[in-house]
Formats: sequence, structure tokens, C-alpha cells
Amino acid sequence: MIQEDFEQHVVKLQNALLGFAKSLTHNEDEAKDLLQETSLKALSNKAMYDDSGSIKSWLYTIMRNLFLNCRRHSSRQEALPIDFEIPDTDDVQSGIEGEDSFSTTDVQRIMDLLSIDNRILFGLP
Repeated sequence: MIQEDFEQHVVKLQNALLGFAKSLTHNEDEAKDLLQETSLKALSNKAMYDDSGSIKSWLYTIMRNLFLNCRRHSSRQEALPIDFEIPDTDDVQSGIEGEDSFSTTDVQRIMDLLSIDNRILFGLP
């Protein structure tokens, strides 16, 4: 398939892809973002498309994989607890030339809020 034909097929399938994206995300803005990412990935990886298969199936597979990867990534991120409070600047010791520094106790308290997996990033047990 020549480049122009490929791009035309991708453009023609935008409405169908948007519908599929909406069914995955249940959110209009996220669906549009997913459609944009899918189109970009498809166009940049055109050489990987096998002409013997359906371009629509190939695009749906790209979209589904992007969606699943995004969900996996977001499920790994943990939010701070609701009762987490950032220390007042009055309680923080002043550093050199006005830079703020935290006491060891403050740092330890914040680090204790991290999961074991996130502590590994900082080299903590």
C-alpha cells in the first residue's frame, strides 16, 4: 500500500476509531486523546503494517494496546493520602540564601507515606 492510500484509510476510519475509543474510555476528552495517539502511532509505524490484514483491525489493536498500557501505568501511580499535609514553612528550617530545607524527621515522615515499590526508587528498604 502506498503512503497516500494508507493515510487516507487512517483518515476514513477516524469516526469508527473515535467510537471505539469512547467505548473504552467512557470520556469524550480521553477518547479524543486516545484517537490522536493511535493515529500518530499508526502513521509513524506504517512500515509495520502487513498489507494482507485489515487496516481497521490493526488500528483497533493499536488503540486497545495504548489504552491498556495507559490504564496499567495509571494504576501503578499512587496518590498521597487525603490527610497528607505539607509542612508549614514556619516549621521548616531555613537553608542557605533563603532555600528551604526539611528536617530529617519531615523527610522520614514523607518517605513513610511511600509504598515499598516507590521507596526502592530512592534506595530505601
